[in-house]
Amino acid sequence: PDRKFLFGGVGLASSVSAMERSTGRPLIWATAQYLSYANPDSFVDIDVRAPIQGNHVTQARVVGHVGEREIFTVNAALGRRDEIHPRQFAEMPAVPPPRDCDPMEFPFKDDEDLHARFEMRPTPRALEEDEGRARMWIRHRDGAEITSGLLAVIADYVPSAIRVALAKPAGA
Repeated sequence: PDRKFLFGGVGLASSVSAMERSTGRPLIWATAQYLSYANPDSFVDIDVRAPIQGNHVTQARVVGHVGEREIFTVNAALGRRDEIHPRQFAEMPAVPPPRDCDPMEFPFKDDEDLHARFEMRPTPRALEEDEGRARMWIRHRDGAEITSGLLAVIADYVPSAIRVALAKPAGA
């Protein structure tokens, strides 16, 4: 509890939101590299650069910094075009509904922490499934609108599934 830092997903979320607002285009994909940390009392500035703006896609970059110290960089593609053959390739696996899964508790509970804002419910592994697989339901407790920024925060919880897959306390 006494070691609090900017959650990586929040850095990615703020960068994605800033790029979408700056370019006027929706996010396609983004990746972040974390170089340092920011404490709760820090002010993180988000600088957006969009050096390439095509007809359909904009390539953009963010540098998040506290003063002169770089905290993270984010590279992204933003845009949209009508697809001739739209299709989603991933299929939802057969899992129990959230109400049938026990909530996941974090070892260091703090009602002021970001973790308190999300409800996570790992799905139990079926007997015939390979070891090392994990699936988890996750949602914002306040029913926040699903945006690319919120999905960036949620994506940073993926390492929490490590403890589910290993059935041991673990994470990243």
